[in-house]
Amino acid sequence: MKSVLQTPVASIEVLEEAGRLESVRFVENGGPTGPKGPVAGLIQEYLEGRHIDLTRVPVNLDGFTDFERQVLEATRAIPPGETRTYGEIAAAIGNPHAARAVGNALNANPVSIVVPCHRVVAAHGPGGFGAGLPVKGYLLGLEGVLL
Repeated sequence: MKSVLQTPVASIEVLEEAGRLESVRFVENGGPTGPKGPVAGLIQEYLEGRHIDLTRVPVNLDGFTDFERQVLEATRAIPPGETRTYGEIAAAIGNPHAARAVGNALNANPVSIVVPCHRVVAAHGPGGFGAGLPVKGYLLGLEGVLL
């Protein structure tokens, strides 16, 4: 089921199948909102500032390498309101010199928000974010983190 969520900074398309999150995409014009699937409903509550535990949402990580999966799992473990650097994620998965590879893995993250790559920052700045820094700042702001 495809759901479209609206935020002040972007429309978000959420694709879920059989209760499992397939993708979250930030789009310029996602079209009209309509019925929401259960996962999209949880994401909507998160976007409204509610403290929702998204770590229980099943996600589809098929097709990822072991390294990429480790990066996504370590990123998913970052609590709301906290950040980690690319280097800290690399060290956490046993590859302390792989900060750039961590960034590449996060760039391929199909389930942003639920695997909260917005919580990963550069050592000396905000780092990147596929949907742009205003969206990253918005998501971190929901959690009380200022860039």
